[in-house]
Amino acid sequence: MALRTTHKSVRRRPKQRRARQTVDAVLDAVVRVLKREGVQGVTTNRIAEVAGVSIGSVYQYFPDKQAIFVALHQRHIDQVPHRADATRDFAVRLHGAFRLALSARANELNKGRDLDKLTFVVTNMVESLSHGALFRRPPGLSLAVAKAEVVRAVLAYLHS
Repeated sequence: MALRTTHKSVRRRPKQRRARQTVDAVLDAVVRVLKREGVQGVTTNRIAEVAGVSIGSVYQYFPDKQAIFVALHQRHIDQVPHRADATRDFAVRLHGAFRLALSARANELNKGRDLDKLTFVVTNMVESLSHGALFRRPPGLSLAVAKAEVVRAVLAYLHS
């Protein structure tokens, strides 16, 4: 689904604490519905039900589902450290953690494989597949099964 940049994502900006809590409850509800029921389960009525607010409260802040997804995406961006230094520091720490784990098991890996290349690929596989398992898995695929498939994919790569 392509997001139009001209789309008005919020009807009314929440200024008071209670209004911000309502918006947060709506966005948290979207995540819960996505995890449990997949994209097809996300309706404004279901969001309101899971958030514990009226459908009118949802529409007070968001004109439609697309606006809710835009706000959810923006909240995700706002929560991720996106300063160049913070992002680089996190990437270095993550790379280091995977490199340490892989080097501890080097005797179980095929000989002659470059540890830095393995670490790079595994780090990116885990990050990408984890996001997919959380936010894009199809209905009927449980989170537990998705996690198991992520582990299987990483192990298959490591032992190839």
